[in-house]
Amino acid sequence: MEASTIDKNSIVKIIEDWEYLINETPSFEDRLDWLVGNIAVIAGQMVEKGDICYNVLSQKELELDNEVAASCHAVTFVWADQAKMFLLFLRDSLFEQQKAAIFYKDSILQKNQIKTLWEETLVLAKEALQAIKEIVLTNSDKEKALKQLQHQENPWLIYKAQIILLVDQANLLNDDYQKLKTIQEVLYATELIVKDTIDTCLSDLDTNNNKIDTVINLITTVDTKPSYKLTSIHEIMDKMKNVVYISAFKQQLESLLKPYDIKLSPVVRIHGGILERRVFLPYKNILQWFESEIYPLLYEVWEITEQGTTGLRMILLNMTNRLDILQKERPEDLFKDHINMVKPLHTFQKDLVMLGDNITNLVHLIDNRVQEELRISNLFDTQSHFLSVSLQSTLNQKIWNNESGWLAQAQRWLKTILDKFNALKDKFYQGQQLSVSEKITLCIQSRMADPNNKHYTNIFLTKGYVGESFIVGREENIKRFGDLVTNWKQGFRGSVLLTGDRFSGKSVFGEIVARKFFMQNYYSLIPNSTLTIDGRKMQTSYDLKEALDFVCKHSINKKTMLWIDDIEVWWSNKIPFYQNIHHLMNCIDAYSNRIFFVVATNSQARKQITNYSNAKRIFQAEIDLNYLSKEAMQQAIMVRHGATQKKLIDAKGDILTPPAFNKLVLKIYKASAGNVGEALLHWANSTYYIDENTVQHRPDTYKGLPSFLNEDSTLILDLLLLHKRANEYLIRQLLGASAFEKRYATVIRRLINVGILKRQLDGFIEIETTIVNDLKQMLK
Repeated sequence: MEASTIDKNSIVKIIEDWEYLINETPSFEDRLDWLVGNIAVIAGQMVEKGDICYNVLSQKELELDNEVAASCHAVTFVWADQAKMFLLFLRDSLFEQQKAAIFYKDSILQKNQIKTLWEETLVLAKEALQAIKEIVLTNSDKEKALKQLQHQENPWLIYKAQIILLVDQANLLNDDYQKLKTIQEVLYATELIVKDTIDTCLSDLDTNNNKIDTVINLITTVDTKPSYKLTSIHEIMDKMKNVVYISAFKQQLESLLKPYDIKLSPVVRIHGGILERRVFLPYKNILQWFESEIYPLLYEVWEITEQGTTGLRMILLNMTNRLDILQKERPEDLFKDHINMVKPLHTFQKDLVMLGDNITNLVHLIDNRVQEELRISNLFDTQSHFLSVSLQSTLNQKIWNNESGWLAQAQRWLKTILDKFNALKDKFYQGQQLSVSEKITLCIQSRMADPNNKHYTNIFLTKGYVGESFIVGREENIKRFGDLVTNWKQGFRGSVLLTGDRFSGKSVFGEIVARKFFMQNYYSLIPNSTLTIDGRKMQTSYDLKEALDFVCKHSINKKTMLWIDDIEVWWSNKIPFYQNIHHLMNCIDAYSNRIFFVVATNSQARKQITNYSNAKRIFQAEIDLNYLSKEAMQQAIMVRHGATQKKLIDAKGDILTPPAFNKLVLKIYKASAGNVGEALLHWANSTYYIDENTVQHRPDTYKGLPSFLNEDSTLILDLLLLHKRANEYLIRQLLGASAFEKRYATVIRRLINVGILKRQLDGFIEIETTIVNDLKQMLK
C-alpha cells in the first residue's frame, strides 16, 4: 500500500471490510475458527496500514499540513486505539464462545442460549465498528492533528505490540480450547468405563439369578435323568469364575489417562482485560478424584457382585458334594428330596434381589458425583476447586464440633479425671494378679480389629497399590527415585534398596514407583509363584538365581524394572540366604544397565546383606522408609478416615474435636516411633463400629506388651524378625537337630500357644503382626 493512497476514505473502506467479515455469520460448528481467523485478518490489515503511516510521519522533510499526514495521524493516534479495543472485544468474545461451546457439550447450556449469546455478540461488534467509523470521520481537525504531531510521541509502536499480542492470545485461546475439548472427551470416556463396570456387575448378578433358575428347573424336572442333572449342575458351577473387577477397571482408567500426564494452564477467566489461568494436571487430578470419590463406592459394588458369585458357588458346591456322596451310597434317592434341596437357592435368589438394590443405590450416588464433578466446564468456576479431593477435608466436615458452656466443660473435665483415676487404680490391682501369659493374651486381644468394623479397617490396612491420593509424606522419596530412573536411562546403574521396619510402607512405595515410572513394564519376583514374561512361564522356588536368570534371559529386548519385595524370605534349607544375595549382586552388576532393580528388605536383613556383601557398592541408592513426619502421619490417618465416610466419636460418645484428634495422633505417632503402617494398624484396631455412619475411637483399649523374653525365646524371635517367616524344619536346619529337639521345639510351641507366634495355612510360622515392632524394640 502506497502512502499516497492513505486517506480517511481508505480507512473507512477497511472498516467496512471488517463489517463485511462480521456479516458473514458462520455456522455453529465453524464459529470459533471464524473468530480466530478474523482476528488475524483485522490485525494484519491494521498493522500494514499503521506501519506505512508511522513511516510517513517519521520523515522529517514531510510537510505537516499535507493531507496524507493528517490521514496518517488519524490512523496512528485515533484509529489504532479504536482498532485495538475492537480486537480486544473479539478476543473476549472468542473466549466466551469457547466457554459456551464447552458448557453446551456438558449440557449446561442449551443451543438456543448459545444462539442468543452469539446474536448479542454480533450486534455489539457491528455497533463497535459503526462507532469507530464515526470517530475516524469526525476526527478531521487538521490544526489539532498538527499540534499533536509536533508535541506528542507517536504511540503506534505501542499499539502495534498490543495488537500482535492480541493475535497471539487468540491463538493461545484456540490451543487451550482444543486441549480442553480433548480432556472433555477423556472425561466422557472415563464415565463410560464407570458405566461399563457397573453394567458388568449388574449383568453378572442377573446371570447368577438365571443360573439359579436353571438349577432349580433341573432339580424339580421329573422326567430328567438324575445323572444328567448332577452333571449339568457341576458344569454350571465349574463355569463360574471369580472376576477381578478392580484390576481391569484400573488398567482401563490408567491406560486412558496416561497420555495426559502433562501440565495444562488454560485461561479460565478474563478479568480487567487480563487472562487468568488455572493449573490443571489431567492425569493426576482425575486419577486422584477417582480414588477419593468413586473408588470407595465402586469397591462396594464390586464386593457386592463378588459376594453374589461366591455365595452361589458355595451353595452349588455344598449341593454337589452332598449329591456326589448320595450318588455313591443311594443313587435312587439322588433328587428325591428336591423341595428341601432348592430352598437355599430360593433364599439366595431373594438375597440377589437385595444385592441388586444395594448396587442400584450405589449407582445413583456414583452417577450424581460423575454428573456434578466430572465435567471440564467446572474448571471455569474459579470460586471452587476443580475435581476436588474431599478426603482430606472430610474429617473437618464430619467430626469437628464446637464445645460450649465453660461450667459444663469443667464438670466433664473433673468427672473424666476421677473416672480415669479410678480406672487406673482398678487396672493396677487387677494387673498385679495376672500372669505374664495372661498379660500377653490381653495385649494381643486388645489389638484385634473389631469384626463389625471390617469396612473401616480394610481401608486403613489395605496393602499394595492404593492410589497416590493415599500416599503422603513420601514426596521427596518419590522425587529421588524418579531422579535415579532418569540417571539409569542415561546409562548409570539402576539399583535401589528400600529399607525399613515391618509396616514402614516398603511394599506400597515399591508399587507406587513401579506404576508411576514404569507403568505395566515391570516384573515382581515372589517365591513359589508363577512368573510370566512374554508368554513364557516359570514356577519360582526359593532359588533366586534361577528366577533372576529367567528374567534376564527373556527381557532382553526392553528396559524394565524388577521388583523384589521382602528379599529376606528368599532362603530354604538347601539354598541359604547369603547365596541368594550373592547371586542378586552378580545379576545387578551384569544387567543393571537394562534392568532397574528395586529390592525391599527389613532393617534386620539389611544388616545381614551388609555382612554378606558391600551393599553401598552394589546399590546405586538406599531409600530408608522407616520414619514419617508427625504432620504426614496425621494427614495419612485423616485421609483414610475421610475415605470411610464415617463420623468419628471419642470413647465418651462425643464428636471428636480437632485438638483431641491431634492429641490422639501424637500419642500413636510416639507409640509407633514414626512407622506409618504401625500407626495405621494402631488406629484401625482401636476404632470400633457403632452404626452404619459412626465409629468410635477407644485408645485405652490398646494394651502394651509385657516383658517376657529369655535367652531361648530371644533367639527364635530374632530369627523370625530377620527372615519374616520359617517353619520348624528350617529352624532345625539352622540351630541343629539336637538343640532344636531339646530346647527350641518347646519354646516355639509355647510362643504359639500364648499368641506371640502364628502358624499360617502353609505351615510356616510368623510373629503376630500386631506386636512385631514391639518385639523389635524389646530385642534392641
